[in-house]
Amino acid sequence: MKIINAILSVAVAVALLLTGCAIGKDGQSDSSSSLQTASEALPVIKPDKSLTEKLRYIVHGGGALTAKDDYGYERSFAGSSSLEGITACAAAGVTAIELDFNFTSDGHLACVHHWGNEYHSSFSADAPPTLEEFLKCKIYNNFTSICLDDVAQFMRENPEIVIITDIKDRNVEGSAYIAKNAPDLVDRFIIQIYDKSEYQDVRSYGFDNIIYTLYALNWNEKNDFATIGKFARSNPLVGITFDHSLCSVEGYTENMLKIGVPVFVHTVNESDMINGYFADGISGVYTDNIINY
Repeated sequence: MKIINAILSVAVAVALLLTGCAIGKDGQSDSSSSLQTASEALPVIKPDKSLTEKLRYIVHGGGALTAKDDYGYERSFAGSSSLEGITACAAAGVTAIELDFNFTSDGHLACVHHWGNEYHSSFSADAPPTLEEFLKCKIYNNFTSICLDDVAQFMRENPEIVIITDIKDRNVEGSAYIAKNAPDLVDRFIIQIYDKSEYQDVRSYGFDNIIYTLYALNWNEKNDFATIGKFARSNPLVGITFDHSLCSVEGYTENMLKIGVPVFVHTVNESDMINGYFADGISGVYTDNIINY
């Protein structure tokens, strides 16, 4: 009987020890939001290494281009998402280009960050142009306007290049538009999502390559590493991207890297900062510089 009691005591002790992993000292479930707990509880998804390497430098908005301003002075224009921008990227051997997309008034995807008059004096957020009107405009009064059809043709002519989308308005609808109008290229479009709720819809349109950008999250959400980590492990991602200024927050980079998927930062143009981020373990940077390979 003593032997049986001893065996039962050991069994109970082991059970309590195992239960202690999930039960706090107060007897309640441990709801700790620590990144370490989230990391240990979920399987790690291995990213596509070859794609990650291609995304080391992501040229933001087609890159910075030099042209004359309205006063006749040479200056740099960033984020044109123009024909000249993507052409310059291809000539430099760039493999990853981020482009801005917005819907025209007649329901087409145009390459423009938003309908602000800094891009063209006739643009208005209250009354976007039609596609025909847009294509007649020069971005920054210098560069050739393009739409999804132009981007798709460019991608077919440059099969080594992938496009990262920035569709801040009606992102899911924009993803559906791309899938419908360029179905042969869904594997080379990398869709950025701004909220976890967009993920399943975007995947349903055939896009396996998705980047989760923290751009639209509030401060608390950006610092909720456990929630971000759980989502990243449950939903395959190319990576997570956030503003590079967050790297100056103590422990932020380290906590993001512990999630186990590639981490990208935007937008960085100084070479010493870029190299510093790489040294810290950041996989890639969005930059206005058209890097020559």
